Parts: sequence; C-alpha cells; structure tokens
Amino acid sequence: MKKFSRLLVMLVAVSLLCSCFAFSGCSKSQEGEYHFKSFTAYEDGVLIELEEGESYMGMVLTKDFVKITLNADGTMTMIGGGEVIPSTWVKVNDEQIKVEDQICFCDGKTLKIEVDGFSFVLEK
Repeated sequence: MKKFSRLLVMLVAVSLLCSCFAFSGCSKSQEGEYHFKSFTAYEDGVLIELEEGESYMGMVLTKDFVKITLNADGTMTMIGGGEVIPSTWVKVNDEQIKVEDQICFCDGKTLKIEVDGFSFVLEK
C-alpha cells in the first residue's frame, strides 16, 4: 500500500509540473500561428517602420496583414496580400528555423524574417 501511495503522489507531482509548463508559456514549440506585428524596410534610402494598427498607402495594417502558420509536419503557409504561399520549414534550434534557404529567428513567441533589406516581425 505504501508503494502505491508513493506512486500516486509521484504521478500527481509529474502531472502538476507538466501543467505548469503547458500553461506558463515556457514551451519553446515553434509550431503555431504567427500574426503581423511590424515591418521595417529601406525604400530609396529612407527607413520605413510600420507597426500593427498603423496605416500605409491607405491600408490599415491589422494583425492579419501577414499570417504564417508553422505546422508540426514541417509544412507552412504564409497568407498576405490576398495570396496563399505554401512552403516548408525545419527547426535549426530553439531560436531559429530554416525556411527554404533562409534562416529566421523563431523562439516560439516571435518570428522574424529578414530578406533583401525587408524585415517582418510576427507574434503568436
């Protein structure tokens, strides 16, 4: 009976610990849906910085201006400007992923993509 009680206490402790990690945001899971947060670029030598909620060329940049979904099977979808672009991704480490030949910052909360002087920041 004493062994059963210890086993039960240990199972409860493990399940509580798992629950704490699951609900505390400590997970480094890079899979998930990321939404537009900001955009930075140089256009004709001028720095352009835009944040969610700001207007650009008559358009309000909402969080759904760009949406990227990283699936657990290594596929991804980028939706932006009315286009749906499928691709693939691979985890490099807890803070980086590789999309095609491009290394991107991704810590499970923030995804940052830099290409040709453009920088997109998206958040879960």
